[in-house]
Amino acid sequence: AFGQVTGGGTYYYGDIATLIATPNDGYDFIEWSDGNSMNPRSLIVTRDTNLVAHFQLIEDTVVVGIDDPQLISSKSHLKIYPNPASGAITISVAGIKGNVCIQILDLRGGEVTKETIDCPADCEKSIDIKGLSAGAYIVRVTSESINPMIRKLIVK
Repeated sequence: AFGQVTGGGTYYYGDIATLIATPNDGYDFIEWSDGNSMNPRSLIVTRDTNLVAHFQLIEDTVVVGIDDPQLISSKSHLKIYPNPASGAITISVAGIKGNVCIQILDLRGGEVTKETIDCPADCEKSIDIKGLSAGAYIVRVTSESINPMIRKLIVK
């Protein structure tokens, strides 16, 4: 399997469904089957809907639609270490230039922390996680130049 989706199940008209696509190691979440790339994704149930998460090998990730050759990267990577962690984590982003938004989300999709950094090309950011309860979290990295990248974080 390339990844997994949490939050699926039976919902009723008017309910809010929150879906989270978590890629396995070596994969990135690309988009849902309806073309939406929000992850986590919350939607109000108005009809029967079946959404499929699309994942892609990291090695195959290509940045498209950017004219500036200095911004183009055939390999965008996101690493989190240590993982599992306690105290602090380091987030390493490669192949991305410009403003990068780093979010840590709980498994319901709620934002726990958010940081924006300016990356010259590759960058690292240390984030204090002492205040987080033990458990699983989602790290979501977004930028204008890439599709969102998602990784699982285990806090011990």
